[in-house]
Amino acid sequence: GVLKLTDFAAKSGPHKLSGNATYGDDTLTITQGLFDDMRFAGTMSFANTRLTTDGEIAIEDKRVRFTGSLDRFDEFAAGGAVPLKLNVVAPEYLKDELTLDGVFLYADEVLALPTFTAVIGADTITGGAEYKDNALTLSQVTARFRDQTISGNATYRDDTVTLDVVLEIDSTPAKVTGSVYGIEKLLAGESAPIELEVNSPNRLPAKAIVTGDAVYKDDVVSLNAFTAVSGPYTVTGNGVLKDNLLILDPVKMQTRDQTVSGALTANCGGDVAH
Repeated sequence: GVLKLTDFAAKSGPHKLSGNATYGDDTLTITQGLFDDMRFAGTMSFANTRLTTDGEIAIEDKRVRFTGSLDRFDEFAAGGAVPLKLNVVAPEYLKDELTLDGVFLYADEVLALPTFTAVIGADTITGGAEYKDNALTLSQVTARFRDQTISGNATYRDDTVTLDVVLEIDSTPAKVTGSVYGIEKLLAGESAPIELEVNSPNRLPAKAIVTGDAVYKDDVVSLNAFTAVSGPYTVTGNGVLKDNLLILDPVKMQTRDQTVSGALTANCGGDVAH
């Protein structure tokens, strides 16, 4: 037989799920659903202790398609750590499909991926993740993007990402700490304020304090109306980073008694192009 549930509503902590549901042949189907304020539809099937899912959610009216599986669901329901596989297609957010493999558990109101590997095109991210008290924490993460490597920890809470990472470009490390505010706007290609501290003895005379408005869109990072202070040097202007090429235009550099203004193009290895 088939069990039908119309206009159901479920709540867990601050999150809500509502819609229409049917259950039959070990498959739960949700239509016209809402997860918090996001449209949701999908199926979940149970077979031989494996849970598989196939669905779609709209985040700010942008489609995110996902499929996945969770092995040994009985162990998971008892608070155990079990294998998870997930595929996500989100053209508005990711240029390539995301595949995720890891170990997943839920216990004491904490969702955790003690170990995971995520692949997006040629880029990879490995480490651990935990969702607790409406905060997502990434621990001991290593992300490799082309010839850049980022390692360390990050926390997402109240639409703010707090970083404590080491960024390595051309084998030269830079310690980066601070915050990016309004991360949802940043992911949508809009401007988000940043406050960062950068420590790179091989490239900077002293720790640099960087503030400004960041934009990420079409693989291009822009930093508008930024101010960077490192020792006696103050740099202000607009910057664009694409394909390891940094363009500052306009830019003004000040020391105690000198001011230089104009435009500058350089590669991330530190060699001035022109």
